[in-house]
Amino acid sequence: MAAQPLPAKPAKAQQWYVINPHRLVLEKKVMEQLHPQFYTQFIDGDKLAWIGDLVSQYSGEKFSVCLVYSENFPSTGIDAFILEPTIDWSGRKPVHIYKNQKLCLFYPGDRSWETNTTGATVVGWVAAWFFCYETYRHVGLWPGRAADAQDIEWL
Repeated sequence: MAAQPLPAKPAKAQQWYVINPHRLVLEKKVMEQLHPQFYTQFIDGDKLAWIGDLVSQYSGEKFSVCLVYSENFPSTGIDAFILEPTIDWSGRKPVHIYKNQKLCLFYPGDRSWETNTTGATVVGWVAAWFFCYETYRHVGLWPGRAADAQDIEWL
């Protein structure tokens, strides 16, 4: 009996920036205008990311962050991660951060993410997350709304 040929691997989907280069131009323009301290880098082969620093106006602490565009951007969002420093929860229960270290910037069902949302907008959400984090670390209360904890796997 002759060996059966192996099934072909499914073709990898093209990244959003190949399919929609005009959106890439817009993303770069807005980020360069509003957040020139960020630079682009490819991670995991072909995922586009912005990497840069934000400084807390509250504590002066510098946070290095990475924004990773999803393969289906802008239909799906941009993930944000803290590269440095390691988050210090000061003995408090970690909140608003997923087990994979992705920051929880909005509740997926609240329609905060729209197809016209840019990386620059996400940088603003990350800055707001840092404010909330520092408040939580010092007073034990996360300002703002939160999703039902049973719906989300926190750290």
